[in-house]
This record gives sequence, C-alpha cells and structure tokens, in this order.
Amino acid sequence: MAQPLPIPQPITKRKQKGVKSSSGRSANYLSKNYKINDAMSLASAFEIEEENRLLIYSLIALLMKLGLLSIGLASLFNLGFASHQRVLRNLEISRLVGLENQRLGKLNYRFDSLFSIGGKSRFMEEQDQWILPNSMRVIWR
Repeated sequence: MAQPLPIPQPITKRKQKGVKSSSGRSANYLSKNYKINDAMSLASAFEIEEENRLLIYSLIALLMKLGLLSIGLASLFNLGFASHQRVLRNLEISRLVGLENQRLGKLNYRFDSLFSIGGKSRFMEEQDQWILPNSMRVIWR
C-alpha cells in the first residue's frame, strides 16, 4: 500500500497580520497564552500582561531596596564594632596612664625625700650593691 499524497496548498495565500498592541506585540503573540475571542478579552489580556510586568518591576525595586538596606545595616554594624574597639582601647590607655601617674608620684616622693633632712643616709641604706674599694670598674662606651 502506498502512502497518500499531500494536498498542495496554493502559494498565493497570505498570512494574516495580527492586530498590533500599544507595546508593539501582535495579538497572535497573546493568543498563545490566552484564548482571545473579542476586543474585550484582548484588552483584558493586555491588562494582565501589564500587571505582570509591573509586578516584576516592583519585585526588582524591592530587591534593590533590600540590598541597600542590608548594605546600610552592615555599615552600621561595622561602625558600632569599630567604636566599641576604640572605647576599649581608650579604657586600656587610661588605666595605663593612671598606673604611670602613680609610679611617677612614688618616684617624685623619693626624689623629694632625697633632698630632705636625712635623705642622703636613707638613700645610701636603700642601695644594695656597692663597688668594693679595691675593685676595677669598666665603663663601656
């Protein structure tokens, strides 16, 4: 048995051009997604497409706002952390300055007591290491 031959179509038949929308797309484009019967359904399809486009733009704007918000929060966190470190360093330096002031006060008192009555004898008693009289002292320069 032989296969039936295809029926030839006339070449002169033109394709129908679709109705252009305001966005430049033809109605045939929308007919793939929606069943279009009349002008009202075509307008409804365009409106739904426009709403979808607006939804996508809104989501993109929301993502951009969330990105900027996260960058701002990260910057504030880094600023707070740096400020905390500076405060801790300042406290440490103030403690060290306080200790050095106490030490300076003790040394000032000892220096002042050296020039008071009996200061020379107290100074000599505090010295633990003396050079023996018959020993040689070497000074390196």
